[in-house]
Amino acid sequence: MAKRTLCVTMSHNQMSGAVLGSLIQARDVTVRIPPPAPRALDGLPARIGTFTGRAEDLAALSRTLEPGQGPRACVITGLPGVGKTELALQAAEHAHRRGWCSGGVLFIDLHGYHDRTLTAADALDSLLHALGVPADQIPPEPADRTRRYATLLATQARAGHPVLVVLDNAGSAEQVRPLLPADGHTPVLLTSRHRLSDLDARLHELAVLPAPAGAELLDRILRTRHQPDDRAQADPAAATRIATLCGGLPLAIQIAGALLADNRARPARTLAEDLAEGPIEELTREGQGVRRAFDLSYRHLATDQQRVFRLLTAHPGPDLSTDLAQPLLDTNPRHTRHCLEALARAHLLEPGSAYGRWRMHDLVRDYATEHGHARADSDHRETAVDRLLEHLHTKASAATGLLSTTRMDQTVFPGRPEAADWIEAERDNLVACTELAAQSGRHPRAMFLAAEVSYCLLKSSYPWACYRATQAGLISAKEIGDLEIQAALHSYAGDALRRTGEVTAAAISQICSFSAFGELGLRGGQAHALDELGVLSAHNRQFDQAIHLHTSAIELFRELGDKTHEGLAWCHLGTVQHQLRQCDQAIATYEHALELCRAAGNRLAENQVTDTMGECLLMSGQRAKALEIYQRSARQLADQHTRDEHFLSQGNLAYALAEAGEPEQAIAIHEQCVAHWTNSGDRERERIARLAHGVALHQGGRWEEAVPALREVADQAHLAGDTLRQAGAWQAIGNSLTELDRHEDALAAYTTSADLHQTRGDQYYQALLLTKQAHELDHLDRPAESLTAATTALDLFRRHGTPHDHCRALRLAGIALHQLTRFTEARAHFEQEIALCRNENDRFAEAWALGRLAFTLRALDLPEEAEQARDTATALFRELGRPDHAQVPLDPPGAPDA
Repeated sequence: MAKRTLCVTMSHNQMSGAVLGSLIQARDVTVRIPPPAPRALDGLPARIGTFTGRAEDLAALSRTLEPGQGPRACVITGLPGVGKTELALQAAEHAHRRGWCSGGVLFIDLHGYHDRTLTAADALDSLLHALGVPADQIPPEPADRTRRYATLLATQARAGHPVLVVLDNAGSAEQVRPLLPADGHTPVLLTSRHRLSDLDARLHELAVLPAPAGAELLDRILRTRHQPDDRAQADPAAATRIATLCGGLPLAIQIAGALLADNRARPARTLAEDLAEGPIEELTREGQGVRRAFDLSYRHLATDQQRVFRLLTAHPGPDLSTDLAQPLLDTNPRHTRHCLEALARAHLLEPGSAYGRWRMHDLVRDYATEHGHARADSDHRETAVDRLLEHLHTKASAATGLLSTTRMDQTVFPGRPEAADWIEAERDNLVACTELAAQSGRHPRAMFLAAEVSYCLLKSSYPWACYRATQAGLISAKEIGDLEIQAALHSYAGDALRRTGEVTAAAISQICSFSAFGELGLRGGQAHALDELGVLSAHNRQFDQAIHLHTSAIELFRELGDKTHEGLAWCHLGTVQHQLRQCDQAIATYEHALELCRAAGNRLAENQVTDTMGECLLMSGQRAKALEIYQRSARQLADQHTRDEHFLSQGNLAYALAEAGEPEQAIAIHEQCVAHWTNSGDRERERIARLAHGVALHQGGRWEEAVPALREVADQAHLAGDTLRQAGAWQAIGNSLTELDRHEDALAAYTTSADLHQTRGDQYYQALLLTKQAHELDHLDRPAESLTAATTALDLFRRHGTPHDHCRALRLAGIALHQLTRFTEARAHFEQEIALCRNENDRFAEAWALGRLAFTLRALDLPEEAEQARDTATALFRELGRPDHAQVPLDPPGAPDA
């Protein structure tokens, strides 16, 4: 390319253009500056042809490099091996094609993380050479070199031919600050493992590739090396697993691709298996690898930062808070934060889900763990673990006291909301540390930590996390032989398993708890276990056994003089009677339970009994009485100024108001309850209140509002592992969608709810949701599927349901059979339904069933029998004061909702 000469002239002390060096006053002066950079990219390193997965990053850099779009300097920063240099090269090529750097591109590798790091002066020497300045004209002083370099770039920019400067592998702000043009028009791309946030430049954080993009990169590498090589496409699961085990790091995926390319016969799955054993060791080839890339960053750290980096991996959890790092590092909070922020600036630590939380990339963690074990003695690693476990035990014990309201020590947490937030944030770490304590032989610490952690997680409704903690604690408690801790942990495990739907396993845990308490002679613990076993039996619809177990628990509590728990056991017995639809007997049982709880002075237990009693009154049609007891309870608790109990009672009152036909009042109260439980930190109660609020919106006909509110509940319950409320929310969503005539969506919601109940092992509620599905399928004119759902529900109800439930399933199955023209079978179902309705004295349902039977008999060409059934139905409707029903066609499509 021919060189151009830019002339600067000055006449009568007037000057135009740009001048390099000192200005000498004269009449006519001509200054010739060195030629500009070539308008080609020949000086750039080669770009790879397998570049993929960075479309959004390229677009963001283009917005920075485009003329007139604000600051034109950008720091591309991220993990070692994440692809910063390649992205800069691709962006430079893109900018050149668009004509944004017509003066050319300057590229220099500053080797900021190598032993041969370029100084700013040496870098300026190279850059000035590239700009065409002869060696003998390059100033010896760094400051003069900077001015010469900046002036040349400014001249190019003003002449309309800006140069793009790419400063690769910058190690520090001090290294690159003299290399940054000051004219505001010369675009600059920097790459660095540090953020360099004190420079006047945009920051572009480059993330790892998501698994699909990583798998695509692997496929492109293989197809580039060999044609054809479709191993990645032929085994997409293996390709995705390789990308995942590489942590989405392009460098690691490039090495993995090279390892596969070395042997075309090697299946991709074998590399995935090897990576699972140890990715850092495996991802090395011909002296280059992930470890070497990380070594450069590790050596760049100060000595104390290297120690911090190693010690952080002594914590076994998935992430880390600054609070948890402090006991590990044995320093003050401020210094801890500064250490973590320094590692984050170097991208050896990443910001977590919220401020003050941190996490390590998987491969970085493996690398740090290697160094941590190698330097365990000098770092006093085991002592650091002891400090961490002691810190967690102190905080978990304080949280237990606040959540149980037995110990109100507020020296660790200001109050219950803060304790609840801490448990929510640290739940995975609490479990991981409890397991670490047990696995490392710290048995006393493990069992006591497990006891506190299990209680906290159970109260916060994280049942699976609770169960894992109990199992770790049981290992240590058995090793030591502490039977009392074993009994308590078995009890917590049983409660947690019941909440997850693992009813059989829950029963085994409670039996173990009963046995351990028996060996200790602790009859109160045995009574608790019996009462829990009764609840589990009722859950399995084994009502006779449940009655026996609750009765046994009642006798033990009575002997011990424990009126509160005796009252609660009576309440559980009343619930069994309620489930058997023995409402009058159940209400009498609840009344007795209330007397016991009042005598014990336990308002919380009294409120619990009132809650369940009110549900029974509502079911039996005694809405006024239910409303009365809820209002009385609410007044009493309001006078006593116990906020938690007050809002529990308010929630019950709102439930009764909604059932009594006052949904708007109920909605307003539920909103207050949601706000209270949100502020109090009781996440389980918050979910219950949100679910009740959504149901009240449905009852008030506000279905469009109910659906998103209930979806939020379902999402929160899913994150907490609360399958009970998750299933309840999806059922309520289905109810509102049905009212909105969105039957396909309603069917999907009911199916989700049924699946969740099946997962929980609750076959009764699974059957109830199957009847809901059958009803929606009927609406969608899919009778064969409706019949399958109804028949499955009927089979489940025969084992777990009541006659009322059987009627519901028989009705839906009969309707489906009629629509399938299987009239004889439909007739048999309707006749069974009529017989059950008569036994239960449900005359309204009987009248409807007779109407359906009449319709089916007509289809069977039995007019006399059809007329008789219709006449009987008409007479029943008139007798019941519903003559309007007697006048409408009594056919299956006119049947009431299931």
